Amino acid sequence: MSGRPLVLIARGLVADEPALRQRLALEVPDGAELVCFDSPDDGARLFAARGVDCVVLRVDARGEHRGLLALAQQAMPPVPVVGALPEGVAEPVARHAAAFSELLPEPPGESRLARSARNALRWRSLSRQLQEKEQELASVEEIGRTIISSLELQTVLNIIMEKTRELVQAESWSLLLAEEGDGGVQLSVAAGEGADRTRTGATVRPGEGIAGWVAREGKPVVVEDVANDPRWCGLEQAYGTGARSVLCVPLETRGRVLGVIEVVNKKGGEGFSQRDLSLVTRLAGFAAIAIENARLYQQTKQLTFTDELTRLYNTRFFTQYLDAEVKRCRRYRGHVSVIFLDLDHFKLVNDRHGHLMGSQLLREVADVLRRGVRDVDIVARYGGDEFIVILPETKLEAAAFVAERLRQAMNEHVFLADQGHAAHLTASFGVASFPETCSSEEELIRLADQAMYRVKNRTRNGVYLAQVSGAANAEAPA
Repeated sequence: MSGRPLVLIARGLVADEPALRQRLALEVPDGAELVCFDSPDDGARLFAARGVDCVVLRVDARGEHRGLLALAQQAMPPVPVVGALPEGVAEPVARHAAAFSELLPEPPGESRLARSARNALRWRSLSRQLQEKEQELASVEEIGRTIISSLELQTVLNIIMEKTRELVQAESWSLLLAEEGDGGVQLSVAAGEGADRTRTGATVRPGEGIAGWVAREGKPVVVEDVANDPRWCGLEQAYGTGARSVLCVPLETRGRVLGVIEVVNKKGGEGFSQRDLSLVTRLAGFAAIAIENARLYQQTKQLTFTDELTRLYNTRFFTQYLDAEVKRCRRYRGHVSVIFLDLDHFKLVNDRHGHLMGSQLLREVADVLRRGVRDVDIVARYGGDEFIVILPETKLEAAAFVAERLRQAMNEHVFLADQGHAAHLTASFGVASFPETCSSEEELIRLADQAMYRVKNRTRNGVYLAQVSGAANAEAPA
């Protein structure tokens, strides 16, 4: 056993396997072991015998790859699968495509395949870490289980504060989280009688105040009289002149301090006891694990649903979101529109300026699209130089207006200006709306795509609308 992550790949997907091994060594910090299989059955046998972290397989028209795909999905945590799509083979339907971490055209090339494997291994590593944390937390006491009842960070922080209040009857509590880089801590949650919630977000420098000292030293402390402690700082003085005693413990896991819990003034006038310190320290151990879990969860979600190049949503997130949105519209008689766009003559950019500039241009296109829509709208990279926008609660006419606004924004934007090129680019737009032009999620995408291709095949740099369907208008809510 080498201890390195293992990539199982269908033989023949790349012409130069040594080159792929070399690229993997560059892309994966700890290196990766590459094992080739000759057939789906051979791949399934190797998968069962080895600890596989990523599978790269060929998507065949007869579906022979599905057995290996199912094995990868059944693993705990699931093993990410990169699919290579041979020329002429139709892309899998949405439900099937969602089982892949990424779909690439065949041949994918050593560099692109190595990058895809790197992303899949990163996702697998984060998933494994998250699973290990979940297993670790399964055996803790009830208070620990309560704290990790949510993987949303702000919810976790609020639960920690509530449990601190239950454990120690004090006047005020606060939770400060460590900032990246400089080692300071930022006030994230403040509760209780004397807490100044307007100062949420304020930062304590490393070593500043009791909270900064505990974060830097990683040691719990009880201060019986803050008036005589030189560490008591301006942010902490926001508790007011009534502050007497302080209990402060680090949120520490794996040797790292994630923040601190600070409790001010035990009710009844007495000081904090060793029992109080022990209880809050124990809670802090659970809390640190829960915070790390929530952060890992957020990172995993981001990797799963985000396109690495543009930082837009990817097709997996788009498919899931649109499915939920169409169901909502059926139930509540709502509307949702989709804008499908394809860049005009994008290949010329790559030919003229190179692929690095082409990638930079795609990032700028993503920025133009983000600025041109509402916060509630979803912008996703559909693949290559195609993008798609979901407009909740938007009818066809309003969606057409948005598409035209985006078209004009594309026309007016000077691309690659910071790189000294001053490139100009247009796009072809297709618009469809549910239930005005269609009766299903699949038809909504298809009609928007068809409308876009009508522009592409005629004038380019325009907006076409899907035709209104009388049958769709008569669709009854589910």
